[in-house]
Amino acid sequence: MTLKSSCFSLAALAASALVAAQEVDIATELQRMTDALNSGDFVEYTRPNQKVTEFITLGDSYTAGTGSNGDKEKVGGAAVRGKRAYPFHMRDDTDSWDFINGDSTVPRLTFSAFTGDTSVELITQQLKPGGYKDNNWDQARDIPFGHPQLGVLTIGGNDAKLSTILNDCIYRAWRPGNCDDTLNSLEAEIQNGHLKEKISLAMYKAAEAGRHGGGAEPREAFQLYVPGYIAFFNHDNPDCDSVDWKWWTHLGDPVPLTVDLRKRLNQLVEEVNTLIKDAASDLGRMGVIFVDGLQREYDGHRYCEPGHTSQEMTDAEVWFWSRYSKTDSDQEDVGGSSVEQELLDFVFPGAGHVAASIAEGSPPPWEWEGADQYPDFESLLRAMAQAEGDVNIQAETPFNLLRSFHPKGTAYQKHAELLLAAIADNRASVSSNPDAKMEFLTRCKDWFIDNHLMVATCTDSTGVEKKTQSDLNLCIKWVGPDQLVPSTEQEANFKDRCNENCFFNTLSPEITNQLWCVCSEENNDKGFMNQASIKIETLIGVLDNGHMICEGHISAPSDRNPPPKATRLGRRIERGGRL
Repeated sequence: MTLKSSCFSLAALAASALVAAQEVDIATELQRMTDALNSGDFVEYTRPNQKVTEFITLGDSYTAGTGSNGDKEKVGGAAVRGKRAYPFHMRDDTDSWDFINGDSTVPRLTFSAFTGDTSVELITQQLKPGGYKDNNWDQARDIPFGHPQLGVLTIGGNDAKLSTILNDCIYRAWRPGNCDDTLNSLEAEIQNGHLKEKISLAMYKAAEAGRHGGGAEPREAFQLYVPGYIAFFNHDNPDCDSVDWKWWTHLGDPVPLTVDLRKRLNQLVEEVNTLIKDAASDLGRMGVIFVDGLQREYDGHRYCEPGHTSQEMTDAEVWFWSRYSKTDSDQEDVGGSSVEQELLDFVFPGAGHVAASIAEGSPPPWEWEGADQYPDFESLLRAMAQAEGDVNIQAETPFNLLRSFHPKGTAYQKHAELLLAAIADNRASVSSNPDAKMEFLTRCKDWFIDNHLMVATCTDSTGVEKKTQSDLNLCIKWVGPDQLVPSTEQEANFKDRCNENCFFNTLSPEITNQLWCVCSEENNDKGFMNQASIKIETLIGVLDNGHMICEGHISAPSDRNPPPKATRLGRRIERGGRL
């Protein structure tokens, strides 16, 4: 099938892409992808041990950070990027990059994500070859891909037509359709596999561009990190059943945010995320890595949370922007804007229509003279995006409409933390000595366990001793009986099976290199505890700088006053960043 790119904004209210219509033959490209992956010449992804000197962020409004704080923080023109988008949080976290790279190297950022882009537009607009361009986040389109070692991508929300869903089911702002029909249409796209095909192709093309970019060494070490989307609602709180976000208050029947509606919308987000995760897993051979954990971070901070349910929902504990939030402030807890009036002023500039005068029995605004220039909601969003990028447009764009259902800057900080934690946990040692891991016994001494941290005094390549520590939560798991092994799966992580009662056997000199821990057996409802051990040299190695490395996780200095930079990232990982 041949799909023409169409612009739908994630979460209903982002600007559209404003690119010339381009065609991508999805079926043909998918066959090429399959042929390439099955070719005898294909080289599998290899875990990198290279410093990150450059990274790229791709995708839609969730990467662009649309409206992450006030309208004065927009960059990139029609791309509608926000200065508090998570790519900027990532770029500016020098502590984390110091931890990941093992030194003060801070990578350059290429920011190509464009609000409203679909998978097709990602492929045709965001993967252009070329060297790094300074300050590229202020450029809307034609940003060179650069030579990154890794990329970050969110894609699929606009392919799922979530703007149409929210228009038809909640806002009913412009020529709304039937909510059930719209939801059933997305369900069909999920079930018949068409949505996954488009997302898979976009991921593959982005990873392929990374391999051709020339930054990763070897080229097959390029990584593409893919987070999912966030369920918007607490769907259990009955207080929200009385909230109605229908645009034109006096036109038609109310559209309350009922428990059933919120559950169904959250379920659709979950289904899209499952599809994205499956697509990423299928492309693991290309270095595509799904980043989980964001849903947990938003618990207690969604729309309709108990104690934070009101008509406007603009307080700071709600991490999504409300359409009632003011846009002339960078504060996250102010409200009171009349987006209905701003919408009328945009559609009918200078006509003097008053939103408050629209009453039951009067025609809806899309039946007024002049409204035919916007035959559907997507064309209206497209015009808004054009106004965002055109300083000559006189009508004021209702920016609070564009950023509704998008995270605030506070929330995007959590996205950055989890992404950086995943990056740290999926890159091997940057040591130039591949045999360093086998040198632990001869280069380290004075081992002890301190709250899941293994602390030792290790000698660096110049002969200087330094105390370092490595987080055992990230390194070993219990597989019983009596067996600890390096950990690679979150569900079998060490901290879930073993407690801090770990020690080195000092009774028998020949086995002093064995670490012993108290661990519970899986599926043992009696809580029976067993002891298990592992030879430490199979687990922990030493880098040339004397720091320990544990399954790709680089150690931190053990001086904790003040807390070491790397340890702060380690704690973030412990809170859920591990895959």
